[in-house]
Amino acid sequence: MTHRQFLVTWSVPEHFGGLTSMCLYRARLFDELGNVDSTILTFDVNPQYESVAARLRSTGQLSSRTRLLNLYDYYRSSASYTFDAPALPAPEIWHNRFREGVLSSAQQDSDGGIYCVDNVTASDPASYVRELYRTDGTLFAEINVRCDGETLISLYNGDGDVVEQHRSEEEWCRAWVLKLAGGATSTIIVDHGRASRCLAPLRQANIVKVAIFHSNHIVKGADPLTGELGPARRHLLERPYEWDALVLLTDQQRHDVIRRFGDTGNLFTISNPRSRPPELPGGPQTGANRGIMVARLVRVKNIRAAIDIIDAARQYIPDIVLDIYGEGSRRDSLERLILNRGLAGHIVLHGHLVRAAEQFRHATFSLLTSRHEAQSLAIMESQAQGCPPVAFDVRYGPGDLIQNGFNGFITEFGDIGSAAQRVVDICKDPALRARLSEGAWLSSERFAPSSVFEAWQEMLSTVWARREELREGQRATSGNRT
Repeated sequence: MTHRQFLVTWSVPEHFGGLTSMCLYRARLFDELGNVDSTILTFDVNPQYESVAARLRSTGQLSSRTRLLNLYDYYRSSASYTFDAPALPAPEIWHNRFREGVLSSAQQDSDGGIYCVDNVTASDPASYVRELYRTDGTLFAEINVRCDGETLISLYNGDGDVVEQHRSEEEWCRAWVLKLAGGATSTIIVDHGRASRCLAPLRQANIVKVAIFHSNHIVKGADPLTGELGPARRHLLERPYEWDALVLLTDQQRHDVIRRFGDTGNLFTISNPRSRPPELPGGPQTGANRGIMVARLVRVKNIRAAIDIIDAARQYIPDIVLDIYGEGSRRDSLERLILNRGLAGHIVLHGHLVRAAEQFRHATFSLLTSRHEAQSLAIMESQAQGCPPVAFDVRYGPGDLIQNGFNGFITEFGDIGSAAQRVVDICKDPALRARLSEGAWLSSERFAPSSVFEAWQEMLSTVWARREELREGQRATSGNRT
């Protein structure tokens, strides 16, 4: 029987973080180790997906056999939708065109054609009409949103007849996923919080749904037993029965969830995968007091603390350097802080780098100062390259990955002095650095791609076996009634 696998995120932006990176990586993992073709689904309005896919393939981030499929691009293609359904009468209210004071803005595709046009009025900006066009210039979809939030999405055939309608974008997304799955057995693995909310109500006998926690399930790293649940994935914990499997990245987070909500029977721990070299890399040259940080420049990554650590460490290591790779909304303020503290040349913001993880093999240490994590890809990448990390102890990730003094160092959150001292120890003691480097590389075996792939295979086999047991039980019940 044909089996289809869909990996779902909301978008693939130009510069993306760990969530999107892992979605792409998992597709490659299933392709290379399991000979499984995956389709990555996105739901955002982006007229440049063709160039996005080409760029990802050129950098090796998108497997050659993996499709990147966007909701709007799918319906935009004249060959992707059967327009032989009978025309539907649309309520007049949804087709009242703006007649006065219309403000229109258009987006073009990579060929210069019209992709979509957004229409609003100055008198009622909460209401709008978004028109989406095929490459031949014909209208294929219209999204009408009223000021009270009521929505109607109409899909058109080439003759301009309405052939399908939905009352929300979420409903349209679910209908699309069902269309793609058809009657085939299908596995849907959802990475993005908004996408998981969208697909949660989807129930189909031939579909297994898996959602992944990529972040802390409580806000601001609060107490796991009493803290407010994070809004992005609150629904997963409040209604876990909607999912065949919920995947957490660390045992500590899984245990905390069970302590608070009970064991729902569908909670699994599967680490993110990270590539590792077959042998311990050579490491930096003696005297190269260089640190690496790979992180988005946003509040949760707490880059200011890293700046404080380097400022303290340079009192003992005058030539210390920290290279930071990543982009984000706080770049300007961080650059000003670096200049004001006299740290230009000691801390360098390099921006986004596709293969930033390769920099770890040339570094003496790495830093992680996040306020909270789910599992730190940066620590995993650092250890895989034999670069000992120094990290704050936050939920979740650092405590699961770092054995203090064996493969890195972990300190209390916000303890700048202790973290700076650990950085100094690593830089000044070659024997310690060598010992930590070997321990880091050895530890990375547990999140090697082959190990993680086996964990995914085992989990999916368990979930599908449960689904088959449920089917057999339903058949037996049905037979007894007849």
